[in-house]
Amino acid sequence: MPLLLLLLGLLCALYIPSHAGVITTVAGRKHVGFGGAATDAMLNEPAAVALLANGTHPSQPASILFTDGLLGMIGRIDASGALQPVAGAGARLLSPFGLSVVHDADGAGGFYIFVATVTGHAVRRITHTGSVHTVAGTGSPGFNGDGGNAEAALLHNPFSVAAFKNVSGGDVVLYISDHSNDRVRRVDGAGVISTVAGTGGSGSGGDGGPAVAAQLDHPCGLAVLYNVRGRGEVEVYIADRDNHKIRRIDEAGNITTVAGNGNNAAATASGVLATSTTLHAPYDVAAVYNASSSGVVLYIADTSHNLIRRVNEVGIMFTIAGVPGFAGYTGDGLAATLAQLLAPTGVTAVYNASGQHEVEVYIADRGNRCIRHIGTDGIIRLVAG
Repeated sequence: MPLLLLLLGLLCALYIPSHAGVITTVAGRKHVGFGGAATDAMLNEPAAVALLANGTHPSQPASILFTDGLLGMIGRIDASGALQPVAGAGARLLSPFGLSVVHDADGAGGFYIFVATVTGHAVRRITHTGSVHTVAGTGSPGFNGDGGNAEAALLHNPFSVAAFKNVSGGDVVLYISDHSNDRVRRVDGAGVISTVAGTGGSGSGGDGGPAVAAQLDHPCGLAVLYNVRGRGEVEVYIADRDNHKIRRIDEAGNITTVAGNGNNAAATASGVLATSTTLHAPYDVAAVYNASSSGVVLYIADTSHNLIRRVNEVGIMFTIAGVPGFAGYTGDGLAATLAQLLAPTGVTAVYNASGQHEVEVYIADRGNRCIRHIGTDGIIRLVAG
């Protein structure tokens, strides 16, 4: 009898809704895992999202890449809406989170995907042929290695990676959010690792000075703009999660806050200065350079507010998806500002393929176990999950 009660208890536990008031489909139309239409797949923990350009036909839609932390995989949704695994189908990745794509990484049209594995304490590289290689971290948690080979260095729960190809040397440079070390680290084209932000102690001090002397508090997502003004400059944007801020490292290596006042109270209304607004545990940030205005536009996954926020070129913040004060799943086919999200942890933005004037946004709506898309018309749609 005790064994029977135990089994019944376990069965009941399996059917506890993952979010209050939300019914999750676990059978019927949805199937677990990859293969088939992306909208028919049941994702477990979509954490981050990136785009893989169509190198053969640049004017056609890109593929959508995303990480699924619980499945330990990277998925790819092609232009037809089909979902296939990119990595992790054989040997699983250990809690993959942030990812970044470098196009024409090898000079022959091939691409590299870089992914931060949180509990793997490493950053992995996947080539267009499917080979996987560790480029930073040993797999053991800790902190050491600055000034040496990144493959021999210790990371501690890296959450995100941002990569770009150096136009002068052709090599690839990485920036890594070393989450539990409260640092951002850089791997240069020769594979040497260094710290570019954070002292290793949790805190919020240092704005206006060198980023290496500033404090971070569990940084998550990163965005890097490289050479957008044609002078080889690098700008790094950090989702400084537990400081409830977005911070920027400029060309000179100095750090400032560009969004969030450090208060995680109720979400601030749209139309106010970004540095005066409240964010709550922002997990990710995307940056887009507007060539016509010579300004940078930011997109923020304001995770615990269940919102996606936009900061325009003059520093004014707007909510572009989600309803302040509400969490859930509604609104597909409607204006994104009428839809509900649930703990979005990933966001990416890109100019649409038909022109250079309007931006499309992709969201890893983690709590709802899906990937969603905001078109240039402002309508939100489901693309996976």
